[in-house]
Amino acid sequence: MKKIVLLIIFVMIMYPIGSYADYENTDSMFTVETDGTVYFKDDCNPYTETGIFSDADFVGYDNNPVRVSSGAAGESVLFRATINPDYYEIYYWKSVFEDGDPNAYIDFIATGSQNGRCDIDFSKGMTGWQSIGIYFCHDGAANLTVFSSGEGKIPATAMRLVKRSVEDYNAYRIFVGSKNVVLMKIDSRNSICNREKMIIPDTAPVLQNDITFVPIRFISENMNGNVLWDGSERSVSVELNGHNIKFYIDSTVYTVDGVEYTLDSAPFIANGRTMIPIRALSEGAGKTVQWEENGLIIICDELVINQADYDAFVECAGALLEEEI
Repeated sequence: MKKIVLLIIFVMIMYPIGSYADYENTDSMFTVETDGTVYFKDDCNPYTETGIFSDADFVGYDNNPVRVSSGAAGESVLFRATINPDYYEIYYWKSVFEDGDPNAYIDFIATGSQNGRCDIDFSKGMTGWQSIGIYFCHDGAANLTVFSSGEGKIPATAMRLVKRSVEDYNAYRIFVGSKNVVLMKIDSRNSICNREKMIIPDTAPVLQNDITFVPIRFISENMNGNVLWDGSERSVSVELNGHNIKFYIDSTVYTVDGVEYTLDSAPFIANGRTMIPIRALSEGAGKTVQWEENGLIIICDELVINQADYDAFVECAGALLEEEI
């Protein structure tokens, strides 16, 4: 379990990505340094649009113009920069707009370095710099391509490169490919969901009678689940990871795919949010949940990582969730 936690912490610190619009979210876990270099289309060699692009009715980073695709499948835009060989964190300016592609993705290629890919939702989340990952660009070439899924438009905005250390790079390389990870902390409304720092609305996770309760809608929807409230029977159902988990307010009975189980403590409502025991939700959906003495709660799919420096990373993650957002 501790191996899982180490991976999750680094994933979230180093690899933020878009999230749900219903919740307030923030920028990358790393502050984008002012000495990072921004590349617009005129700074690239080459800059290439594949498909039909036109000028957008909104602006991007530093009020610079944005180009958007038509929304057809197969469209893409390439940014290429010539740089000094070094370790870099690669960012893309995420513009969020009504007909943005919810299932676009970004590829980054640096010859001699492991290539990276991340999904990005241009219809939800927060406008701003989104991290694509950390890479060693030994040959001085950085290639970033945004691809359309055909479900909306992709914006051609800007790429930013920020120098990082070899330690940052090594940490990042450990956890490439992880998904569906949520990091929370008891009595804190800060969270990191799918590698993006966010603020939990209204109610923080709490510990009652040695049981951890979390706001069900926040955690379920940020793990790609759906939540349905039934006011007549005061129940809440979650469709998550192919399972249906149903809880009843003030009742210790709950069901997983129609089979009844019993809770040690009943769900309740606090500040208008339904609070449920996280173990019941995670186990019902086939997820892994881990607690630490400093109040950390980690929910994820099964992951494997070396245990090296585990305690230091738990302490680091705990401190991150205590910071003001």
